[in-house]
Amino acid sequence: RSTPLYSSAASDVYKRQAETTDRTIAEIGIRFTDRRTWKNISLSACGNCSCHTICDHWSGCGLAVPSPKRISEKYEINFRFFSGQKNDERLHIIVKSDAALEIINAVRAMGWLDEPSLANTWPHNSIQERWHRTLEDCCRAANLQSAMPEPAWDHTVLYAYMAINITKHAARLPHEKDAAGNFLPEYKQKWSQTCWEAHHGESFDGPIEPYGRLVYYLDKKDRHPMFAATKPGLFLGWDITAGMRYRDVVIIGDYDNFFVKDDFNDGYAKRCQKKRMSFS
Repeated sequence: RSTPLYSSAASDVYKRQAETTDRTIAEIGIRFTDRRTWKNISLSACGNCSCHTICDHWSGCGLAVPSPKRISEKYEINFRFFSGQKNDERLHIIVKSDAALEIINAVRAMGWLDEPSLANTWPHNSIQERWHRTLEDCCRAANLQSAMPEPAWDHTVLYAYMAINITKHAARLPHEKDAAGNFLPEYKQKWSQTCWEAHHGESFDGPIEPYGRLVYYLDKKDRHPMFAATKPGLFLGWDITAGMRYRDVVIIGDYDNFFVKDDFNDGYAKRCQKKRMSFS
Protein backbone atom coordinates (compact mmCIF):
# COMPACT_ATOMS: atom_id res chain seq x y z
CA ARG A 1 0.00 0.00 0.00
CA SER A 2 1.33 3.41 -0.85
CA THR A 3 0.25 6.92 0.03
CA PRO A 4 0.61 9.51 -2.73
CA LEU A 5 1.94 12.98 -2.08
CA TYR A 6 0.68 16.25 -3.37
CA SER A 7 2.56 19.10 -4.86
CA SER A 8 1.96 22.59 -6.14
CA ALA A 9 2.44 24.26 -9.49
CA ALA A 10 3.40 22.53 -12.64
CA SER A 11 5.52 19.50 -12.04
CA ASP A 12 5.66 17.91 -8.64
CA VAL A 13 8.08 15.15 -7.92
CA TYR A 14 7.25 13.29 -4.79
CA LYS A 15 9.96 10.84 -3.87
CA ARG A 16 8.61 8.64 -1.17
CA GLN A 17 9.29 5.06 -0.21
CA ALA A 18 6.16 3.08 0.61
CA GLU A 19 5.65 -0.52 1.63
CA THR A 20 4.24 -2.92 -0.91
CA THR A 21 2.34 -6.07 -0.07
CA ASP A 22 5.33 -8.38 0.00
CA ARG A 23 8.97 -7.60 -0.49
CA THR A 24 9.85 -4.50 -2.49
CA ILE A 25 10.08 -0.79 -1.86
CA ALA A 26 8.41 1.30 -4.55
CA GLU A 27 9.14 4.91 -5.34
CA ILE A 28 5.95 6.87 -5.76
CA GLY A 29 6.05 10.17 -7.61
CA ILE A 30 3.31 12.76 -7.87
CA ARG A 31 3.65 15.89 -9.95
CA PHE A 32 1.26 18.77 -10.22
CA THR A 33 1.27 20.79 -13.39
CA ASP A 34 -0.55 23.83 -14.67
CA ARG A 35 -0.13 26.81 -16.95
CA ARG A 36 -1.03 30.41 -16.39
CA THR A 37 -2.10 32.74 -19.19
CA TRP A 38 -2.49 36.43 -18.43
CA LYS A 39 -5.11 38.28 -20.43
CA ASN A 40 -5.09 41.93 -21.44
CA ILE A 41 -1.32 42.31 -21.11
CA SER A 42 1.24 42.96 -23.80
CA LEU A 43 3.68 40.30 -24.89
CA SER A 44 7.06 40.37 -23.27
CA ALA A 45 10.05 41.55 -25.28
CA CYS A 46 10.86 37.87 -25.82
CA GLY A 47 7.35 37.17 -27.13
CA ASN A 48 6.06 35.28 -24.08
CA CYS A 49 2.43 35.44 -22.98
CA SER A 50 1.97 32.46 -20.64
CA CYS A 51 3.85 30.52 -18.01
CA HIS A 52 4.12 26.78 -17.35
CA THR A 53 4.68 26.02 -13.68
CA ILE A 54 5.96 22.88 -11.97
CA CYS A 55 6.34 22.16 -8.27
CA ASP A 56 7.41 19.24 -6.10
CA HIS A 57 4.80 18.68 -3.45
CA TRP A 58 7.05 16.92 -0.96
CA SER A 59 9.72 19.61 -0.92
CA GLY A 60 7.76 22.55 -2.39
CA CYS A 61 10.54 23.20 -4.93
CA GLY A 62 9.07 24.69 -8.11
CA LEU A 63 9.82 25.75 -11.65
CA ALA A 64 8.21 28.43 -13.82
CA VAL A 65 8.91 28.64 -17.56
CA PRO A 66 7.59 31.59 -19.63
CA SER A 67 6.32 30.48 -23.02
CA PRO A 68 4.93 32.10 -26.20
CA LYS A 69 2.61 29.18 -26.94
CA ARG A 70 0.74 26.50 -25.04
CA ILE A 71 1.86 23.31 -26.77
CA SER A 72 2.37 19.84 -25.34
CA GLU A 73 5.85 19.43 -26.86
CA LYS A 74 7.14 22.40 -24.89
CA TYR A 75 5.50 21.16 -21.69
CA GLU A 76 7.10 17.76 -22.15
CA ILE A 77 10.51 19.43 -22.39
CA ASN A 78 9.77 21.30 -19.15
CA PHE A 79 8.84 18.08 -17.36
CA ARG A 80 12.08 16.46 -18.44
CA PHE A 81 14.01 19.56 -17.42
CA PHE A 82 12.50 19.48 -13.93
CA SER A 83 12.94 15.74 -13.40
CA GLY A 84 16.51 15.49 -14.64
CA GLN A 85 18.39 12.47 -15.89
CA LYS A 86 17.02 10.11 -13.21
CA ASN A 87 13.53 10.45 -14.60
CA ASP A 88 13.55 6.95 -16.15
CA GLU A 89 14.06 5.43 -12.70
CA ARG A 90 10.74 6.82 -11.47
CA LEU A 91 8.20 4.39 -12.83
CA HIS A 92 5.14 5.47 -10.88
CA ILE A 93 4.52 9.17 -11.35
CA ILE A 94 1.09 10.75 -11.13
CA VAL A 95 0.63 14.24 -12.52
CA LYS A 96 -2.25 16.28 -11.15
CA SER A 97 -3.33 19.21 -13.27
CA ASP A 98 -6.31 20.99 -14.72
CA ALA A 99 -8.08 19.62 -17.79
CA ALA A 100 -5.85 21.33 -20.38
CA LEU A 101 -5.24 18.87 -23.21
CA GLU A 102 -1.74 20.19 -23.93
CA ILE A 103 -0.70 19.23 -20.40
CA ILE A 104 -2.45 15.85 -20.44
CA ASN A 105 -0.82 14.93 -23.77
CA ALA A 106 2.61 15.92 -22.47
CA VAL A 107 2.12 13.79 -19.36
CA ARG A 108 1.12 10.75 -21.39
CA ALA A 109 4.05 11.25 -23.75
CA MET A 110 6.33 11.03 -20.71
CA GLY A 111 4.78 7.66 -19.79
CA TRP A 112 3.33 9.05 -16.58
CA LEU A 113 -0.18 8.81 -15.19
CA ASP A 114 -2.39 11.87 -15.64
CA GLU A 115 -4.97 12.90 -13.06
CA PRO A 116 -6.65 16.09 -14.33
CA SER A 117 -9.37 17.95 -12.50
CA LEU A 118 -12.87 18.21 -13.97
CA ALA A 119 -13.30 20.95 -16.53
CA ASN A 120 -15.32 23.97 -15.38
CA THR A 121 -15.71 22.43 -11.93
CA TRP A 122 -14.34 23.64 -8.61
CA PRO A 123 -11.69 23.10 -7.30
CA HIS A 124 -9.33 23.73 -10.20
CA ASN A 125 -6.03 22.21 -9.10
CA SER A 126 -6.15 24.23 -5.89
CA ILE A 127 -2.66 23.42 -4.60
CA GLN A 128 -1.17 24.63 -7.85
CA GLU A 129 -3.26 27.78 -7.79
CA ARG A 130 -2.01 28.61 -4.30
CA TRP A 131 1.58 28.37 -5.54
CA HIS A 132 0.65 30.62 -8.46
CA ARG A 133 -0.54 33.29 -6.05
CA THR A 134 2.75 33.16 -4.18
CA LEU A 135 4.70 33.40 -7.44
CA GLU A 136 2.67 36.38 -8.67
CA ASP A 137 3.03 38.20 -5.34
CA CYS A 138 6.79 37.69 -5.46
CA CYS A 139 6.89 39.04 -9.03
CA ARG A 140 4.92 42.15 -8.06
CA ALA A 141 7.26 42.91 -5.17
CA ALA A 142 10.37 42.35 -7.31
CA ASN A 143 9.09 44.59 -10.11
CA LEU A 144 8.09 47.32 -7.68
CA GLN A 145 11.45 47.54 -5.90
CA SER A 146 13.51 47.17 -9.10
CA ALA A 147 11.41 49.44 -11.36
CA MET A 148 11.77 46.85 -14.09
CA PRO A 149 9.65 47.76 -17.16
CA GLU A 150 6.62 45.67 -18.11
CA PRO A 151 8.15 44.10 -21.26
CA ALA A 152 10.70 42.37 -19.01
CA TRP A 153 8.10 40.54 -16.87
CA ASP A 154 9.30 37.10 -18.00
CA HIS A 155 12.76 37.79 -16.54
CA THR A 156 11.04 38.52 -13.24
CA VAL A 157 9.26 35.16 -13.31
CA LEU A 158 12.58 33.33 -13.65
CA TYR A 159 13.93 35.20 -10.64
CA ALA A 160 10.80 34.81 -8.52
CA TYR A 161 10.41 31.03 -8.63
CA MET A 162 14.02 30.54 -7.54
CA ALA A 163 13.70 33.18 -4.83
CA ILE A 164 10.81 31.15 -3.43
CA ASN A 165 12.80 27.91 -3.65
CA ILE A 166 15.81 29.20 -1.72
CA THR A 167 14.00 31.20 0.97
CA LYS A 168 10.66 29.51 1.65
CA HIS A 169 10.38 26.67 4.17
CA ALA A 170 9.90 23.21 2.71
CA ALA A 171 6.34 21.97 2.33
CA ARG A 172 4.75 20.68 5.52
CA LEU A 173 2.40 17.84 4.68
CA PRO A 174 -0.49 16.43 6.76
CA HIS A 175 1.12 13.03 7.30
CA GLU A 176 4.19 14.73 8.85
CA LYS A 177 2.18 15.87 11.89
CA ASP A 178 0.55 14.05 14.76
CA ALA A 179 -3.08 14.46 15.83
CA ALA A 180 -2.17 17.52 17.90
CA GLY A 181 -0.52 19.25 14.94
CA ASN A 182 3.05 18.75 16.15
CA PHE A 183 5.66 17.56 13.68
CA LEU A 184 6.80 13.96 13.91
CA PRO A 185 10.45 13.42 14.95
CA GLU A 186 11.44 11.85 11.62
CA TYR A 187 10.44 15.05 9.78
CA LYS A 188 12.01 17.54 12.17
CA GLN A 189 15.06 18.10 9.97
CA LYS A 190 12.97 18.65 6.85
CA TRP A 191 10.88 21.32 8.53
CA SER A 192 14.01 23.35 9.23
CA GLN A 193 15.03 23.27 5.55
CA THR A 194 14.13 25.45 2.59
CA CYS A 195 12.38 24.01 -0.46
CA TRP A 196 15.72 23.83 -2.28
CA GLU A 197 17.46 22.05 0.60
CA ALA A 198 14.67 19.49 0.94
CA HIS A 199 14.65 18.85 -2.81
CA HIS A 200 18.42 18.48 -3.27
CA GLY A 201 19.64 17.53 0.19
CA GLU A 202 22.12 20.40 0.26
CA SER A 203 22.05 24.15 0.75
CA PHE A 204 21.98 26.68 -2.07
CA ASP A 205 25.44 28.22 -2.55
CA GLY A 206 24.59 30.96 -5.03
CA PRO A 207 24.37 34.69 -4.24
CA ILE A 208 21.06 35.72 -2.68
CA GLU A 209 20.54 39.24 -3.94
CA PRO A 210 17.53 41.46 -4.79
CA TYR A 211 16.18 41.50 -8.32
CA GLY A 212 17.68 44.24 -10.49
CA ARG A 213 20.62 44.98 -8.23
CA LEU A 214 23.51 46.80 -9.91
CA VAL A 215 26.47 44.52 -10.59
CA TYR A 216 29.74 44.76 -12.49
CA TYR A 217 30.77 41.82 -14.61
CA LEU A 218 33.81 41.01 -16.70
CA ASP A 219 33.22 41.52 -20.42
CA LYS A 220 36.23 42.10 -22.67
CA LYS A 221 34.28 42.02 -25.93
CA ASP A 222 34.54 45.30 -27.90
CA ARG A 223 36.39 46.85 -24.98
CA HIS A 224 38.53 49.91 -25.58
CA PRO A 225 42.06 49.21 -24.31
CA MET A 226 42.02 52.40 -22.24
CA PHE A 227 38.87 51.46 -20.31
CA ALA A 228 38.02 48.95 -17.64
CA ALA A 229 37.21 45.37 -18.55
CA THR A 230 34.05 45.42 -16.46
CA LYS A 231 30.59 46.57 -17.50
CA PRO A 232 27.53 47.52 -15.42
CA GLY A 233 24.60 45.15 -15.40
CA LEU A 234 21.47 44.15 -13.51
CA PHE A 235 21.18 40.99 -11.45
CA LEU A 236 18.32 38.97 -13.00
CA GLY A 237 18.69 35.69 -11.12
CA TRP A 238 20.37 32.32 -11.37
CA ASP A 239 20.99 30.07 -14.37
CA ILE A 240 19.28 26.75 -13.60
CA THR A 241 20.12 23.72 -15.73
CA ALA A 242 18.39 20.36 -16.25
CA GLY A 243 17.47 18.55 -13.08
CA MET A 244 17.06 21.86 -11.25
CA ARG A 245 20.82 22.25 -10.78
CA TYR A 246 22.71 25.46 -10.05
CA ARG A 247 26.28 25.51 -11.37
CA ASP A 248 27.68 28.84 -10.16
CA VAL A 249 26.30 30.81 -13.11
CA VAL A 250 24.09 33.89 -12.75
CA ILE A 251 22.02 35.87 -15.26
CA ILE A 252 23.02 39.48 -15.86
CA GLY A 253 21.01 42.01 -17.85
CA ASP A 254 23.12 44.43 -19.85
CA TYR A 255 22.52 47.86 -18.30
CA ASP A 256 22.80 49.86 -21.52
CA ASN A 257 20.33 47.69 -23.40
CA PHE A 258 17.84 47.42 -20.55
CA PHE A 259 17.67 51.04 -19.42
CA VAL A 260 19.29 53.10 -22.16
CA LYS A 261 18.02 51.40 -25.31
CA ASP A 262 14.88 49.91 -23.73
CA ASP A 263 15.65 46.53 -25.29
CA PHE A 264 14.71 43.65 -22.98
CA ASN A 265 15.24 40.79 -25.39
CA ASP A 266 16.66 37.60 -23.90
CA GLY A 267 19.74 38.06 -26.07
CA TYR A 268 20.89 40.78 -23.69
CA ALA A 269 20.44 38.59 -20.61
CA LYS A 270 23.94 37.17 -20.31
CA ARG A 271 25.18 34.14 -18.40
CA CYS A 272 28.16 34.93 -16.22
CA GLN A 273 30.20 32.86 -13.76
CA LYS A 274 29.70 33.96 -10.18
CA LYS A 275 33.43 34.54 -9.70
CA ARG A 276 33.55 36.94 -12.67
CA MET A 277 31.20 39.52 -11.20
CA SER A 278 30.85 41.72 -8.13
CA PHE A 279 27.98 43.58 -6.52
CA SER A 280 28.14 47.33 -6.10
